Amino acid sequence: HVVLAGGLPPAAAIRRLKFDDFLFFELAVLRSRDPNRLGRVFRVTEEQLQEFFASLPFELTRGQSGALQEILKDMQAPVQMARLLQGDVGSGKTAVAAGAIHVAVKNGMQAALMAPTEILARQHLVNLQRYLFPLGVKTELLTGSMTAGERRQARARLASGEADLAVGTHALIQEG
Repeated sequence: HVVLAGGLPPAAAIRRLKFDDFLFFELAVLRSRDPNRLGRVFRVTEEQLQEFFASLPFELTRGQSGALQEILKDMQAPVQMARLLQGDVGSGKTAVAAGAIHVAVKNGMQAALMAPTEILARQHLVNLQRYLFPLGVKTELLTGSMTAGERRQARARLASGEADLAVGTHALIQEG
C-alpha cells in the first residue's frame, strides 16, 4: 500500500489534482466573463439545424441535443459566450461542436477547434470532415509537427477563406 505525502493514496491524490485543475480552469473562465463584452450574433434557422441533423450518420442523444441548443442560444446572444462542454470520452462532444461550427459557417464565419494532442486533433478532423463535408464545410489541419511549408499553405487557405474550419493543436494560436 503506497501513501503519498499528506496521507493520500495515489488514486486519491490524482483525483484531487484533477479536481484542482478543473476548479482553477472554471475560476479562470468565470473571471473572464464580462456580461458587457459584446460578441457576434449568429442567426440560427430551422433549415440550418435540419440540414445538419440530416447529414449526421446517427441521431443526437437527448443530452447532445440539449447541449447544442444551449450553445446555439448563446451564439444568438449579443454577448461573448463562455461555455465548457464536458463529457466522457466517446460521449459525442465532437458532434455537438460540429453543430455549432455548421451554424458559424452558415453565418459566413470561420471556426477553429483546438485539441491538446496531435493524435486527438487528427481524430477530430476525421470526425468533423465526416459530419461537415457533406454540408460543404472545408476543413484544414494545423499542427506543430507539420513542415513549415505545410503550415504556410494551411494558413494561406485559412486566410483566403478557402477553408472554413481549422482543426489543430496549440499551433492554432501561435504567431502567424
